[in-house]
Amino acid sequence: MKMSYEDNLKQNLDDLVERMKRQAYKPQLSMISAAFVSF
Repeated sequence: MKMSYEDNLKQNLDDLVERMKRQAYKPQLSMISAAFVSF
């Protein structure tokens, strides 16, 4: 059974902070950003 993001929120946020500290976090390109890039 797949857990939802909020079911494990504390650990997910801790993991995100650690990846950002290591500069390993690569945010996904959002639709809004993609629209600006295409112009």
